[in-house]
Amino acid sequence: MTPIQNISIPEACHESWQQMTPVDQGRHCQQCCKTVTDFTVMSNDEIIAYLATSHDVCGRFGQEQLSSLNNRLDIKNLQPNIWRRWVMVIGLLSQTVFYKATAQTKSPPVVTQQTKPVTSNEILGKIAAPDTSKHVKVSGQVTDENHQPLPGVTVGVKGSNAGVVTGADGKFVLFGAKPEDVLGFSFIGFDSQEIKINSSADQFHNIIMKESANRLTGEVVIVRRLSFVQRTWNKIKRIF
Repeated sequence: MTPIQNISIPEACHESWQQMTPVDQGRHCQQCCKTVTDFTVMSNDEIIAYLATSHDVCGRFGQEQLSSLNNRLDIKNLQPNIWRRWVMVIGLLSQTVFYKATAQTKSPPVVTQQTKPVTSNEILGKIAAPDTSKHVKVSGQVTDENHQPLPGVTVGVKGSNAGVVTGADGKFVLFGAKPEDVLGFSFIGFDSQEIKINSSADQFHNIIMKESANRLTGEVVIVRRLSFVQRTWNKIKRIF
């Protein structure tokens, strides 16, 4: 269970992100003299871990990122407490011991062996393997408009489950695609892109992704969960 209950930005900042000075984990805003943390490059779990120990934070999120983040918090906070888990484990262990003791007192069942009847519905023949002669290897590098590599970009074949994620240098290699397939590129905070694969055996693509206009920057309001002692004390006060 996380100590954070909800995250929001009630009042958006209208300062230009591009005019802020780049610093570690974000940019420095001269207007308010604060560092604005760039959460668009972090996963939900990384953001939750960062905010759990931070205060007075200004951040930059994708428009849909906050909704995804709060959904993740709801899931984490619905997980059972540690003591409940131990109760469940003890209950399962006690049931296992009971069933074992019951099984030992029962006489072993009589097993009768039956001969499998021969059916005439069997098909014999050579297994047809998928034709991979038409597959091509697709590789490339994904960068932003400043030609900086973008790690963690999802690269997938449209209409199938085939896909990879770019590495720390923004590069990717995808096997199993076919000519005329369409590759999709998606990353939080950037506009999605699509390209069509040609019939070339070796393909290298330089993909430049543009930042999405749907960004939300401002002071992050963190609603924190009360501790167990505080919640218990509040319940006691309601009684009196």
